[in-house]
Amino acid sequence: MTTTQRIFTDEFKQGAVALLASSGRSLAPIARELRLQPSELWKWQRSLTTGADQASEIARVQMERNILEKLWQFSRKHRDEVLNHCGLLQRIPGSGALRCPRRVAIGLLCLAHATGEPTQGSEPTVA
Repeated sequence: MTTTQRIFTDEFKQGAVALLASSGRSLAPIARELRLQPSELWKWQRSLTTGADQASEIARVQMERNILEKLWQFSRKHRDEVLNHCGLLQRIPGSGALRCPRRVAIGLLCLAHATGEPTQGSEPTVA
């Protein structure tokens, strides 16, 4: 007796994983309904979930990179100025003598405060 390998489309795999996520039932009964091996459905669920996690991580890293690029350009132009909590320029005497990473860190804290992003510890002080 010969067996043929079944080939499933990406849409079918996504639909099966969506059914698993939305139904609230366990994996085995859903796999039986779809005439699949439970291990196959589990692999699809794992690969689709991992792909979504990687996509969100990539988006977060790109956003952070864009913010750092803007702050880097800003810090090179305005050595004694940083953004305050309202997003306005504020001159800090002597901040031009600070190392650039510290200026960038201060700018990041001020930007996070201005956009409402949660930061650890207290609010940034720029005085």
